Amino acid sequence: MVSTGLHISSGYQIYVLEPCLLMCVIFRCDDSSEVYRTAYPVRLSKEFFFILTLLLTMTGIPHISLACLFNKYSGGILKFEKIRDWILQLSLALIIFFGFLRPFVIEAFRIPTPSMEGTLLVGDHLLVMKVEEGQRIPWTDKMEPLFHNYRGNSYGLLMPATSNPEAGEILVFKCPATGKDFIKRTVAVAGDTIRVSGDTLYVNGQPSPEWALCYQDEFEPSPLDQAWPDTIDELYGRVRDLAYWEIRNNCIITEDGLLAYVVPEEHVFMMGDNRDHSSDSRVWGALPIDLIKGEALLTYWSWTPGNGLPKFDRVARLIR
Repeated sequence: MVSTGLHISSGYQIYVLEPCLLMCVIFRCDDSSEVYRTAYPVRLSKEFFFILTLLLTMTGIPHISLACLFNKYSGGILKFEKIRDWILQLSLALIIFFGFLRPFVIEAFRIPTPSMEGTLLVGDHLLVMKVEEGQRIPWTDKMEPLFHNYRGNSYGLLMPATSNPEAGEILVFKCPATGKDFIKRTVAVAGDTIRVSGDTLYVNGQPSPEWALCYQDEFEPSPLDQAWPDTIDELYGRVRDLAYWEIRNNCIITEDGLLAYVVPEEHVFMMGDNRDHSSDSRVWGALPIDLIKGEALLTYWSWTPGNGLPKFDRVARLIR
């Protein structure tokens, strides 16, 4: 049988793929967030019982069945040492997943709103790579060390990032206005000037080469997508979470006599691909890079319960 694990000096063969795969699809649904996220303690999303059963069949059951079959025909029984080995395998998998993979490397999310429609649909399940952006050190939001050299904020300290955010990346982050998990596209970085006119995004005075035009709702157009930041005066006091003074204080008049927003240092400008139905940096201002959780990599499943069959054509799609 092909091994799915690694060998250690004690001679135990440690299988970690089976339980890690199963735990990767354990979800807790939080209706208050724009992104559903994994968490512990956990409860299963109803639509994932099928995937859970499939993965269990493909990984855990063959492993256990072959072991039992071998013991039966060899005339032996499952000895204490074998049970101890299985407990060790499961314990190691739990430690690796909850102690390293989930906090620092990769995490699963689900899309519950249409703010990224055109790229991500409601019901898409995606994997987010967390390590590139510098992940939060556990418990530092509650107890900060006396001496450290880490960056961070009230949400906790951060490990060093391996790369800087770039325009075009789709990121999961903590919304600065609410603290909830959001997912949007990076359209500009620090120092860029931003304005929106006639449903077109302008970066540094030019239509953004790839993201100038995104999904447009012809029946319910948004004033944010008609003329921004010009419209923020009209929206003052009418739009929830509007960071009026933060946006206004970072606006300039360009050489063409147009009002534009300058992205501050250590910030990025985030927008949803569904421009007419997205709460993004046009409302709550530029995003501090310390609030970024990770970059969306791919969709591994797509299904909205009660809305037909799963969208198999969206499985294993890279997110761009």
